[in-house]
Amino acid sequence: MHLAHLGFLRDITASCLADMFQTGDLADYVNLAPGASAALVFWRVGVLAEQWAKQNQLDLGAVRLTEERLNYTQTTYPCLDSLVKAARVKKPKLSQQEKEKSVWLGRSHLVCYAALAAGALAQHQLLYKVRPKCHYFEHALDECALWGNNPLSQSSFLDEDNMKSLRNLAVKCHPRTVKVTWARRYILKKVLLWHKLKAE
Repeated sequence: MHLAHLGFLRDITASCLADMFQTGDLADYVNLAPGASAALVFWRVGVLAEQWAKQNQLDLGAVRLTEERLNYTQTTYPCLDSLVKAARVKKPKLSQQEKEKSVWLGRSHLVCYAALAAGALAQHQLLYKVRPKCHYFEHALDECALWGNNPLSQSSFLDEDNMKSLRNLAVKCHPRTVKVTWARRYILKKVLLWHKLKAE
């Protein structure tokens, strides 16, 4: 979900990594000697992240972390580049235990994120902006609590990534029929996606 990328992976996690590197805590966490270079520390973080994802059977799909991707060398606040790709959802429905844990963690995240945003705005710092996707995420959690839907299966990546192909399709259509043809193809795509999710 875009919430993960824009909300905390891009902003909050980047700030935490930069602060931990400056204090030396990040080098200590990845078992490197104090004073290790940023390139070595961030490389080690990437290696351990990949190992953790593999052990937990998760699809990380990430590019290795570097100073440039963390914007660590810039004067602005740290902000991750497009590092983590949309995960391939293998489990559209959650068990009762997974559902309760996901809802609790998700709502805790929203409360903490809102508190960070309020604190930053009070200090006239625009580091933690409350983004519209947080509202969408709250609805996804409500549906998870009711029906056990995996929030990751309700990603907006699929629609937004499809806009390029739909634009290319519209260019090939006759101006008089472009709206109808575009709508038919979009509806067909959604039906096929829903059929796939129901089958799984």
